[in-house]
Amino acid sequence: MTALCSGSRSSRTADGRRLELTALTPEGLDVLGRAGWEALRTRLELPEAWFVAEARFHDEPRLSELEPFLVAEAAAATSRCLTFYVHPDLRWFSGHFPGRPILPGVVQIDWAARHGTRLGFDERRFAGLSGIKFAAPVAPGAVVALTLAAGRAGSLSFVLESCLGVHSRGMLHYRD
Repeated sequence: MTALCSGSRSSRTADGRRLELTALTPEGLDVLGRAGWEALRTRLELPEAWFVAEARFHDEPRLSELEPFLVAEAAAATSRCLTFYVHPDLRWFSGHFPGRPILPGVVQIDWAARHGTRLGFDERRFAGLSGIKFAAPVAPGAVVALTLAAGRAGSLSFVLESCLGVHSRGMLHYRD
């Protein structure tokens, strides 16, 4: 699954650098060429009408800016429960929202998808979402539990909760 940055689309190159697409115009085809653009557009799941005007590479951010701190993990054959400390310095809080930062929903879904690999789910085979509910915001400094459970063939359910209750839940679906 591709992680999305606020106000832009981003992806990783083969050598691990992050490419962020910040402006979209027809002139952008000159930047990548038709074949390069088609490959990138498909990977980012952009509509055909979108074009890249500016593409820039970023140095790798520090891990503490991207990932919550894993406090504990419990595992069973078809489920996992991971407990995280959501560090206030996570870059996902920047600008989302000024004065009252909350963890974006797309990040919560991304964490479920990425940690679903521990149950054998392949992010590259991601096919869609269903039943996604965001019940309460996740604030900086929260301690949350992410429970993942393999369901029917090709489905992974997730629940993100804390002592305040359920923050989000839903189902991720994967192609065979």
